[in-house]
Amino acid sequence: MNEENNTHTARRIPVEGDFMHTMYSDKWYSYLQCISVRMKSEDDRDIYVVFKKRDLFSRGSKIINTSLNTVKNKHKKLIEGGFIEEITIKDNFNKEKEVYKISYINTLYQMVDVSVLEVLYTLKTESMIKIYAYLLNKFIYYKDKNYIFTKGELVNKCLGLKNKDDKNSLRKVELILSILKDMKLVDFKTIRVELEDGYTYRKELVSVGVNYKVNK
Repeated sequence: MNEENNTHTARRIPVEGDFMHTMYSDKWYSYLQCISVRMKSEDDRDIYVVFKKRDLFSRGSKIINTSLNTVKNKHKKLIEGGFIEEITIKDNFNKEKEVYKISYINTLYQMVDVSVLEVLYTLKTESMIKIYAYLLNKFIYYKDKNYIFTKGELVNKCLGLKNKDDKNSLRKVELILSILKDMKLVDFKTIRVELEDGYTYRKELVSVGVNYKVNK
């Protein structure tokens, strides 16, 4: 297996399916994605791997502002969910190395720029990357018209909860949207939508930034 320079500046983030459940950490998953190395397998396929190092968890937990025990638990969950795999490969010197392979998940995904992931996984709030990736995907798909969404939709689609009216989850989504807007990564406005029996308020997606600059 031959290692190649990792020149890709974006990573694949699932935007549907099991990954969107709160049990799976988008912060730790994105961190592993960002430090992964692109390699060529024996059958000439691109794979992304993270070499097992003694300080992987201790160093990573500090970077993503999460306790060491929590990171280890989240890592275990990602393995159990099939999002990363423990495998053994041979390096350029034909020596066996234990690595964590980023699994290929056959589901809808969004390529997210590393500059965005690297700033979002340092924040304390989980699911922010999922919500950002979900809205970016919708913004690109509905490029000819602004996408209209609700906080309840994000609770269901990005937190994996069936109860769209859960107050704590709605507050969490509101906080995440506020942070993303302050960072100029996501812009939206509140609109009034007429219904047969009255009206309601929803959010209309105006823009989603594809990269992050510190001095925006």
